[in-house]
Amino acid sequence: MKTIRLLYPDYLSGGLDEYYFGSCLMSHIIPENREQKLVKVDVAPPDGRERSVTEGIYAKGEVIAGIRDAMNKIEAEKPDRIITIGGNCMVSLAPFDPVHPCATPSSVMWRKQGNNVFSIVNISFLC
Repeated sequence: MKTIRLLYPDYLSGGLDEYYFGSCLMSHIIPENREQKLVKVDVAPPDGRERSVTEGIYAKGEVIAGIRDAMNKIEAEKPDRIITIGGNCMVSLAPFDPVHPCATPSSVMWRKQGNNVFSIVNISFLC
């Protein structure tokens, strides 16, 4: 069974530059495993520039580019399992589709750090 570690330091969709640093730091803290290749999604580091909001999404072009890069790298690796290391909750969404392309609809529960607020994200898989 092939497992990869997907380093996805997205910070734009979460609105905090610290997400970039935190995901890079986590990639160094997590114990090395030679059987789990580290695959990095190309995300430029924070630069202090203000981005525009397009169709209600801050930095939409860069956010979508990161999602596409993640999906392309996952498709190229063809893993059975993915460990996501990164940014905010959104970075785990791209891995669900390629790993389970014909699964039935499912839900993922995210816990917002610090205040016990829970939200459900529904994900549908299309075959």
